[in-house]
Amino acid sequence: MGPSKKIATITEEFLNNLTIDKKLLVLYGFSFLLPMFIIVTMLTLFLYNNFLEKDLQQAEGNVLRLEKSLSMALEKIVDLSDRFYANDRIHQAVLREYHSVVEVFEEYTQLSFLDDFLRLHPEVACIRLFVENQALLNNSYFIQTTDSIRNREWYRRATLLNGRIMWGWEEDVISRNRYIFLFRLIRKPLTGQCIGVLSIGVSPDYLYRLFEADFFSLYLAMDNRIVWNKDSALYGKTPEWLSKDFFRKDEIVRKLKVEIGKTKYAVITKTFSPKRGAVNDFQLIYTIPMQDILRPTVTMILFSLLILSAGLVFSISFIVLFSKYFWHRITLIREELNRVVQKDFAILPSIGGKDELAEIHNDIFLTIQNIKELIQEVYVRKIEQGQLLSQQREIQFKMLVNQINPHFLYNTLETIRMKALANQDREVAYTVKLLGKILRRSLDFSEKPVTLLSELELVSSYLEIQRIRFGNRVHYDIVTLCDAQHILILPFLLQPIVENAFTHGLESKIEGGFIYITTSCEKGLLTIQVKDNGKGMSKERLWEIREQLQKPKEGRCTSIGLLNVQQRIHLYYGDAYGITIDSTEEQGTTVTIVLPLPTKEP
Repeated sequence: MGPSKKIATITEEFLNNLTIDKKLLVLYGFSFLLPMFIIVTMLTLFLYNNFLEKDLQQAEGNVLRLEKSLSMALEKIVDLSDRFYANDRIHQAVLREYHSVVEVFEEYTQLSFLDDFLRLHPEVACIRLFVENQALLNNSYFIQTTDSIRNREWYRRATLLNGRIMWGWEEDVISRNRYIFLFRLIRKPLTGQCIGVLSIGVSPDYLYRLFEADFFSLYLAMDNRIVWNKDSALYGKTPEWLSKDFFRKDEIVRKLKVEIGKTKYAVITKTFSPKRGAVNDFQLIYTIPMQDILRPTVTMILFSLLILSAGLVFSISFIVLFSKYFWHRITLIREELNRVVQKDFAILPSIGGKDELAEIHNDIFLTIQNIKELIQEVYVRKIEQGQLLSQQREIQFKMLVNQINPHFLYNTLETIRMKALANQDREVAYTVKLLGKILRRSLDFSEKPVTLLSELELVSSYLEIQRIRFGNRVHYDIVTLCDAQHILILPFLLQPIVENAFTHGLESKIEGGFIYITTSCEKGLLTIQVKDNGKGMSKERLWEIREQLQKPKEGRCTSIGLLNVQQRIHLYYGDAYGITIDSTEEQGTTVTIVLPLPTKEP
């Protein structure tokens, strides 16, 4: 019994043991509750994924918008540094030799346009030009370079970059506040003479205005260190949750359920490089609490559950009322049947209605009326049953008289053989002897394995009879290349195949017919081939037979023929063994049997 049949049987037994009202509840559960549960689950998953993807896409859009705004601000600062690089008036002021403090103040008065730079660039917090001219006085724009400044990392790196732009998050030498700085070595364009190292600080107030709408969700990092956030304690640090996987350049990275503190967030990052930046990367890190993403989904789920609960209350109430009504009508029928069991045939003529239960009760009522009539005829029926029993016994006796004992036929053949020998007709005697061997094997038939030798002897007897019948029209040869006496196979595997070869291949052949049987043993397999040089078969017929051998039809297992042999082999040895057939029209047919190689103890 297959798994599906077992499940069907178990299900049927389970349902048969339930009362009608419980069956209705089971039907209700499978037809309504289960589909509704599946629908609500799928809807929940759909809403969750839909809202999540929508929020993440919106957050990615915010990140791209913020990146664009920040890049524009940084580009303005880069353009401002280009003005310092190309401003000849500033170069003259730095390289000039001063003989008094008054000359320095007069020169600073001529550089009042630097104040305009600050006023026109709200994104700039401060401008510092570190110069080597010791005659210049320190102010908010020009600062004499000291050994302390020269030893700072940003100063050395800006000098090595030789005019290329570098960004850093450093402390301002005047206000002692930390800013995002642009650092750049300034040289005189034509002569290449060093003017100084320029630093332009990014205004924190400008960043706040830029990111005000996303103040509580955004982190700004530079070279993987936080440089701007609502939590100043993170400045200059890389949080543990901010792994290197987030910093893939020019690519938006998103991760869900990232634990920050004790809250899980969806984190979206974008890493980019400012215009003409030499070695620095900026990272925008956008965070959304997972509970904010899930809140619409939870609301929708609660709403769905509310609708489902209302449907359940209504449907269960209806099922309970219907079950009680249905159970009441069934109880009426059961009570009527119990009265019949108690031999009280006075049941109600009807329980009302026109449904199936009413029809069942009407049928029961009619059955009871018929029973009453049958009781009145009981003696007549007894007489008829006695007569029928007498007739059956007479038939059985005739069948016993007409039975034929198959052994009587075998003994008769033996008598014919002895008479032929007595009359010196040895060919007839020999033929009867061969036929007797075949008959004896048929009488002793069972599914127990026999030796390959006995099977070959049986086939040899059959072929010898055919040779005697048809003379020189048919010849045969049996070649055994293995120990046939100790190899066991199922009985009557070869006989049908040899009969097919003769009947369908050679019977119509006028002369030169030949059947060649070979047996060989190799690699644990027994191979038996039956070849004939008969008329063969067409490709279409060969394909049809091969198709039948691959899928033997049910109900053919007792028939004699190739299909019978194939099915017996499959049942006894397994599907890995069996018959293959090859044939060419007007050239002959070859049937090959492959079996495992069992052996008999010598």
